[in-house]
Amino acid sequence: MAALVVSTFSAAQASTPAARTAVTATTAAADAPSATLRAADAGWTTSRAPDTPQRINGLSVTAGQDRTYLKFDGQSLEGHAVTSATLVLRVRSTTATQPGVVVYPTSADWSSSTLTRSNQPERTGPAVSEPSPAPQPGAELRIPVDVEAISTDGTFGLRLEFVQRYIRLLLERHGADAPRLELSLTPAAAPAPVTPSVPAPTPEPEPEPVVPTEPEPAPVTPTQPDPEPVTPGEPEPEPAPAPGAPSEPEPAPRPDGGPLVFAHYFTPYPLSLDNKPADSDYYARNYLDPSGENGKFAEWGGLLRDRPLSPGASKGDWEVANFVTEIEQAQSAGIDGWTLDLLSSSGRNWTAALQVMEAADQVGDFYVVPMVDATATFSDGSPESVAALLSQLYEYDSAYQEEDGEYLLSSFKAEGKPVSWWKQVIASLESKHGLPITFQALFLDASDANMRSFAPIADGFSNWGTRTEHGALTRPDYAARAAALDRTWMEPVAVQDIRYKDARWAEASNTAGVRAQWERAITQGADYVQIVTWNDYSESTQVAPSMAHGTAFLDLMRYYVSWYHTGSPPAITSDEVVLTHRTQFVDARPSFSHNLMGAPTLGGTSTAPRDTVEALVWLTAPATVEVTVGGTVTRFEAPAGVSAHTVPLELGTASVTVDRGGAEVAALVSPHEVVARPYVQDLQYWAASSW
Repeated sequence: MAALVVSTFSAAQASTPAARTAVTATTAAADAPSATLRAADAGWTTSRAPDTPQRINGLSVTAGQDRTYLKFDGQSLEGHAVTSATLVLRVRSTTATQPGVVVYPTSADWSSSTLTRSNQPERTGPAVSEPSPAPQPGAELRIPVDVEAISTDGTFGLRLEFVQRYIRLLLERHGADAPRLELSLTPAAAPAPVTPSVPAPTPEPEPEPVVPTEPEPAPVTPTQPDPEPVTPGEPEPEPAPAPGAPSEPEPAPRPDGGPLVFAHYFTPYPLSLDNKPADSDYYARNYLDPSGENGKFAEWGGLLRDRPLSPGASKGDWEVANFVTEIEQAQSAGIDGWTLDLLSSSGRNWTAALQVMEAADQVGDFYVVPMVDATATFSDGSPESVAALLSQLYEYDSAYQEEDGEYLLSSFKAEGKPVSWWKQVIASLESKHGLPITFQALFLDASDANMRSFAPIADGFSNWGTRTEHGALTRPDYAARAAALDRTWMEPVAVQDIRYKDARWAEASNTAGVRAQWERAITQGADYVQIVTWNDYSESTQVAPSMAHGTAFLDLMRYYVSWYHTGSPPAITSDEVVLTHRTQFVDARPSFSHNLMGAPTLGGTSTAPRDTVEALVWLTAPATVEVTVGGTVTRFEAPAGVSAHTVPLELGTASVTVDRGGAEVAALVSPHEVVARPYVQDLQYWAASSW
């Protein structure tokens, strides 16, 4: 078949980069012509570095932080009409498990060399595609696009966003796999010629000439509604979410020099321990199975009751890639960095510490604070050997520095080592390794005596914190005590704490405890916040996306992190729900025989255990909240804003709906069933989220 090139570029135009990659068009016999437009420019932006152009050889797309922009030149299509359009993307890597990429129209008035989050163009209309299928690493992603988004007489832009949250998607940017549009074309319709009617000759005066009329175009049904007109000079706002639809949660930017939120990272529990599928990996075989590791934890019913969401088996440097995923998950909630628990000076935990630093460097704009654990073997070495190890971590760009250039060094149970030992570590880092250090002493007992003892060498204090609402409301104002010694304070925040192998736990009262801790940190003006923890599954304090609570705890954290960063509660733009409950009653008797925990005594708690379901709601306006548990329905009249509503736990399924003016604006069914006879005792709160 003979191919017909329909490009209208001149020789001079063909010498430009845009022209060289712009179009290839062919036709055969009676077939309709087709064309391929390759992106004339491509770039991406991120809220992690809002003023920096992104120049890596890839394009990043996420739900909240990263946007990809594509520019195409449609001049070569002049004289043709586009009848179908498909955007083709090559996936380099991804952690996504659900659909998908959504395409929006946007301005073409940008260049990837200067494109940043701060100057990026906004959408100029509603979505011009449905969400793509779930991307697969190395595969092509083909997305049908509304033809109204394709210009045939100039340049046009497209903006890519993702639906699923807490994922990483990297697309190819250059070369043969660069983004392209595959188009079907027809010749543009020309006006039908009209022959003037000529009357028969008569002696009458010559008739008036007949003016040909344009043929009426056939009515066209638009596939997308036209965007609202935009006043010149004013940016178009993002389209408002449909009533009841989840808003796209996006972390509020942290003001320069503002307060920071760290999450405690525990290296024994990364996303994967052996790069195997979730149903057969080390977590499944040994940590969740009570008989795992040759029955090592059988007397406690197994070591863990929850696990991270598995990335499955991956190729290449999967360990660093998994740390990148976790960092991006943390960033999506506005978390600024990790306090990295240093447990050992060799082996897997030390290797993991180095990989965390490498991953943070790759992601960028994420800080890591080395935390020497005085209860672990890492601190068994001499001050000089510990300093030498720490200096390796401080070589990475992601190692956190204060504004004056000093590197932050933190500790776990600082009182576990004498002040003189810490003083020698700091002196060795500064004199031998040339690293100016500011030291933060984190205590298990933040007593006045410990604060005074460490004040000569520490610039800041913290402690491991409380786990109950009562503790958050009644504990001393440590921030004020630290300020009295001219020291900063890092406030701890935790969702819950259950330690099966130690037979100790605290009653978190659904989310009442963590909400009280956040409000304490905000009202008392803490200099830092440490979320305790990101991923310590052995103490059930994890907030990372997990089997037991999905993204629910991270969704809750995002709201309070934004409030802490900015000093004001974030605006509520959609009606949302976080539902928390146990999957068994506190006094349930499991079928697997093992030691059971009694009353909650962790931290000397005075909070009695309770069996409740809590619906924590974010409402744009007053509404009726209906909580259904095991067939029992309870209704609450809830105000605008954030409010919590609890009902007794029952066997079966828990759900919640939000009704306003007779219309359902939010709904959530917990995927976690409450059973009478569980396999093992599990006192953690499971959770689900509508975000």
